[in-house]
Amino acid sequence: MCGCGYTLKEALFEFASALSNSGLSVGVVSPQMPGTAMWALTLSMFLGRLEFLVVITSLIKLVGDGRRLMASTSGQKGGDPNETRFKKSTGQEKPSLPFVRRFRPV
Repeated sequence: MCGCGYTLKEALFEFASALSNSGLSVGVVSPQMPGTAMWALTLSMFLGRLEFLVVITSLIKLVGDGRRLMASTSGQKGGDPNETRFKKSTGQEKPSLPFVRRFRPV
């Protein structure tokens, strides 16, 4: 937001306000504000509402599931490390959905 012409004090106040979803403003937020500043405040509102750890954990999980899915659909071997263990323990082929985790009963 400082790159859009606002002072550091105004930018930090608006970002903290958006992060906490309190609704306080020093007058920076308006329909005429630049798009980059609007997106920065929108992202901070999203992160503040969902919390940082939830968003980061979700992104890590999404990337991991996407990699497993891409590895299994491209025909590469070794896409799932539990594939051979599953086949040995049950005598069956592993289910075709790589993002659904199957747990063996203890």
